Amino acid sequence: MSLFGVEEKPDFVKEYEKSLEQNNSRYFDVEELVDLVDYYVTSEEVDKALPVLDLAEKLHPNDTTWILHKSRIYMLLNKLDKAYDILQNVADKSDEMFGLLSIQLLLKRGRLTEAKTLGNKYYLEQREKENSQEHRGFVAYQIALVFFNDEIYDYAELWFRKATFPNTNALMNYAYCCEKTGNIRKAVEIYELYKAGNIVALINLGVLYLQQKKYFKAYQIFQEAVNREPYNNFAWFNLGILQLEVKKYEDALESFDFAIAIDDTDELALFNKAHTLYQLEKWTEAKNIYSELLNSTKLESWKVNFCLAECWENLQEYKKALSHYFEAEKENPNHYPILVGIAYSYLGLEDFEKTITYAKKALIIDTQQSDGWEYLGEALLFLNKVDEAILAYKRAVKIDPTDKSLLFTLATLYLEKKNYNEAKKYFLLAYQYDDTIADIEVMLAVSCFYLEEYSEMLSYLHLAENRNLDAPKHFLELCPEAEKILNK
Repeated sequence: MSLFGVEEKPDFVKEYEKSLEQNNSRYFDVEELVDLVDYYVTSEEVDKALPVLDLAEKLHPNDTTWILHKSRIYMLLNKLDKAYDILQNVADKSDEMFGLLSIQLLLKRGRLTEAKTLGNKYYLEQREKENSQEHRGFVAYQIALVFFNDEIYDYAELWFRKATFPNTNALMNYAYCCEKTGNIRKAVEIYELYKAGNIVALINLGVLYLQQKKYFKAYQIFQEAVNREPYNNFAWFNLGILQLEVKKYEDALESFDFAIAIDDTDELALFNKAHTLYQLEKWTEAKNIYSELLNSTKLESWKVNFCLAECWENLQEYKKALSHYFEAEKENPNHYPILVGIAYSYLGLEDFEKTITYAKKALIIDTQQSDGWEYLGEALLFLNKVDEAILAYKRAVKIDPTDKSLLFTLATLYLEKKNYNEAKKYFLLAYQYDDTIADIEVMLAVSCFYLEEYSEMLSYLHLAENRNLDAPKHFLELCPEAEKILNK
């Protein structure tokens, strides 16, 4: 947990960096030097901590903790052998920091079982030194934090249960750990207990309610958060996420704009603003934002390329869509939506062979999505492979049996194949879900005519004529031999 805000440097950091720039010798006490090391670690500038430790050894040569700190820094720099060698040279192996670093190094090397064993041993050793409840709880918290920072959440939670927490931020670690292990009830309990005095607890509680789809509770909490801290970027961001999820797109757009105004480097807020614009069918505006984010170091480039491709697709710029789909595919070659997006773009370009190729690739990944079968069926139809197209459309309908467009197309194909029973069946299903489909009653009348169900044919034709006076004319264009019946 951070001891310092990284946006504004503390005075002692400014003084240290000024002394470096001016090449001036300045005295720093032990506490300032430790804080400098912690600051650079927290600020993710770990390499800057090594010169601080060199200075510490020079100013305070009798303080052996610098050796331990050096081991820690090399470990954070992923120079594990160097960190291990330094640790072996520590004279006092009973030092608390030595024990914790040893556990961390084992975890970094993937030796989880040994790390767990050493954690238990360390706890017992520290308990022998001082067996007060407060000390035991503090040691348990230190061990928990080691496993927590290495994302071994299930084991970290076991130690958190024994821990004494030095501050509210420490409890936030416990709550987050419970989130990761699925112990949501405990996480909610902690956040509820501390939400009044801790904005992080309040917002995290809202996030949990959002994940549980308890939208009203989540909204109340996020609204409280933005009212309490109007310049809290995280609060506005999560309010926007909630509004996006419940399809209040205009409200979401406003919330993301607030988040971006507070922190214009928040690429995740910008990314979700683009998503919101996409949902509002403002594809050009969304596209422009996604384009800005292509060089992002925080977002996965394949996701940005995928979203950009979808925008170009909706703008019917299929070649541009394909270029971004292919970039996304390079990083994520087995992603169904990417592959089906490529298939659809080729369909838009009337390259039906490639449509079939990519639709089949997508369907290898997931056979339970109707759009892959639909695009496959449509491409086969354009290539006059009607029987194969029917099979593809039937698979699509099986997955999405209420899709009126799929039902109508399948019925039309059966009509073309003169399978009038199946044609009528699927026309009726489409009619059941939407009786306003253009020419649906005419098509039902045609099916009934060929099935020699003339009374039913006339009923549908009468309904069609009520909707469109030209319906009989269209009906006769489809089956001119029915004219004798109509003239009776």
